[in-house]
Order: sequence, then structure tokens, then C-alpha cells
Amino acid sequence: MKDILYGLGAVLLLALMVIWGLALALAGPALLKFCILYLFG
Repeated sequence: MKDILYGLGAVLLLALMVIWGLALALAGPALLKFCILYLFG
């Protein structure tokens, strides 16, 4: 039973990391552009 829980935890953690990675990849350029405009605009 414990092994199943550990497996689920690992899968959830991996899924979260993938989601965060995608979110950063998508939001990164927009945030960078916003920061540059905010600082120098």
C-alpha cells in the first residue's frame, strides 16, 4: 500500500513540475517584456 502512495506522490510531483515548467515557458517572455516596459517605458 505504501508503495502505491509513494508512486502516486511521485507522479503528482512530476505533473506539478511539468505544469510549472509550461507555465513559466509561456509566461516568461510576457513577464520579461512587461518588466522591460515597466522599467524603461
